[in-house]
Amino acid sequence: MENLNNNQFIEIPEDFLWPITQELMEDPVEREAITKWLQGHHTSPLTNRNLTHRMLQENFTLKKTINTFKENLPKFQIENQIKIDLNEAI
Repeated sequence: MENLNNNQFIEIPEDFLWPITQELMEDPVEREAITKWLQGHHTSPLTNRNLTHRMLQENFTLKKTINTFKENLPKFQIENQIKIDLNEAI
């Protein structure tokens, strides 16, 4: 990947953002946020549909994909949690 300066950003895919906090996922099962959500809700934070169960399960494939993506993000973008939509930026 070519070097980026502080004026260039990589678009973070929406599916890599946690739907409750809108932060880049560290763990696709963001335990703390989802546990707090489930204390007051019986619905999905993403779809708002009723949940059939409330057991948390890790998505190892998504976690690996996000980690690979993060390895290629500029450090300043990760530190500042900069999320941009390239369509809006153009």
